[in-house]
Amino acid sequence: MAYIRERGGKHLAEIRRKGYPNQNKTFKTKAAALAWARQIESSMDIGSWIDTRETRSVLMENIIDDLIYSFERFGLKVAGPKLGQLRRR
Repeated sequence: MAYIRERGGKHLAEIRRKGYPNQNKTFKTKAAALAWARQIESSMDIGSWIDTRETRSVLMENIIDDLIYSFERFGLKVAGPKLGQLRRR
């Protein structure tokens, strides 16, 4: 069930559902909050909802390491100065 509350001139949509982690997001309008809540609840109903909290926490360092690995895997060489810049970040 979704709850929409007004806080400081903005609308907070909160979804609490058994078996799923709580979801919440803030919107400028109530209509946007309701639309987001309907979309999330609908995807939970049909089983296509994916928890994106962990995917947001990917570190830039991991992305760079994956990029370097993919270049090496396909036999492509990363130029020395570029490799240094990538590893520095």
